[in-house]
Order: sequence, then structure tokens, then C-alpha cells
Amino acid sequence: MGSIGFALFVVLTVVGPVLGAPPKLRDATVTPRAATTTTTVVFEVSYDRMSFPAYVRVRVGTRAYTMSWQGSGEWRSGGRFRNAGRMPAGIHAVVFEGSSVRD
Repeated sequence: MGSIGFALFVVLTVVGPVLGAPPKLRDATVTPRAATTTTTVVFEVSYDRMSFPAYVRVRVGTRAYTMSWQGSGEWRSGGRFRNAGRMPAGIHAVVFEGSSVRD
């Protein structure tokens, strides 16, 4: 049986109300960029803000996935967030989102 691949397009956005300087998402990575449905795809992004975010997530197509902070100890001024999993077949837009405001 042949493999089904997909391509990922990365777009960075910041959503939600902002007080003071907006949070920054930077250095987004998607590895690998093409995969089969049995391959684990890793999404990572850095979040720069003094306060811990309400959320950092990645949208792949129409689905949103929560990303986990990769640090340990106390939050300082930013950190790296990660999510890994298998993706459905197809070509998917990828959007990283972060918010510093808790509902």
C-alpha cells in the first residue's frame, strides 16, 4: 500500500485582547514538513512574554491542538512550546496561536 503525504504551511498569528506589549510567537517549526499518516509530526514555537500564557496552540486545518511548555521550574520571560502527533492525510494550513489573557 502506498503512503499518503501532506504538506504544511506555517502562518504565525497572535489572537486575543492584549494589554501592554503584545506577546510574540517566533521560531515556529514543523518537522517533518511532509509525512505519511503514520509519521509523528512535531510542532514547536517560542512564546515571549513575562507572564505565562493563557494558551499556546497550533491549528492544523480545522483542528486546534494545545501545545505544552517545554520548560521546568518557574516561568521567566518566555519559553518553547511543543505538540506532536499523527496528522490526517491532505494538505493542511498550520497556524500557531497564543494569548496572554485568561478568560
